Order: sequence, then structure tokens, then C-alpha cells
Amino acid sequence: MAIHETPREDLLRDGKGFLSRGEIILSKEKIVIGFRRRDQVAIYCGEDPVFQFNADLALRRVYFAGVVYRAEGGSLIRLVRTSRGGRVVFDSVPVSEVKLREILDSLVDCLRRLRLVAGQAEWKVVGEDLESFRKRLDEWLGHVNDRVVIAKEAGVQ
Repeated sequence: MAIHETPREDLLRDGKGFLSRGEIILSKEKIVIGFRRRDQVAIYCGEDPVFQFNADLALRRVYFAGVVYRAEGGSLIRLVRTSRGGRVVFDSVPVSEVKLREILDSLVDCLRRLRLVAGQAEWKVVGEDLESFRKRLDEWLGHVNDRVVIAKEAGVQ
């Protein structure tokens, strides 16, 4: 990661790490959903928050309110960026129950809003045709539920 943050790239155009990706505008907010191999999913709700899932539908990484979190042992830990000797390193800090609830509530809200519009035609899609993308998204949303499971580790598996 860079020492200085810059705005995210155009994920629909430049998100080459996703086999397929779609973009929709919800309440004036650009939402981008990307599918990696084996249906590992990333949800970008504008610049922030970002939620990343592994192939087992478990939350593995989060970017929320300008802070990076990763899954560790079935919970989230906050990664605090520091500079040491000209290098950027991350220190792990436990997350309070209040902050964890805030993150998960935001995710559940995002999933609910996506379920309402998954079948709508306003999606811009790259990597597959619109109908295939909507079917893939609808299936994924049907499997992930509002009781979000946090991964044991942040890796994609």
C-alpha cells in the first residue's frame, strides 16, 4: 500500500482482478460488485466502505470509515498504518464490539439494498453479459445472509 492514499480507480473499467464486475447507482452512490475466481466477491460502496468475501461467503477484509480491517480468528482486527524507517507497516489492534456492530450493520444494509435492485437493468457490466451477471449476483446474494460470518483469516483461499 502506498504511504499516501489516492482515490480508487474506475473499478468497472480497470478492475482486471475481477472476472466479472458490475456497477449500479443506488441513492446517488456508485456500487461496484466484483467476482474473482470461485465467486470471491468484493463490494465497493463508493470509496468507502468496501467489503471483501472469500469463496466460503465469509467476510475477509473491510475498508470502513477510512480504516482497513482484516479477518483474524473469526473476528475483525483494525490495521493501523505507521511509517517506520521509511517503510509503511501495519499494527494489529482489536476492534471494539461497538465498532464491529457498526461495520456489520453497514454491510447488512448494503446487502439488503443490493437485494432490492439485483434484478434491475441499470447495471453496467464488464466480463460477462448482463443476464449472467445478474443471475450470478442474485445467487450469491441468496447464499450470503444477514448474519455475516467473519473468516478465520484474510486470505482468499
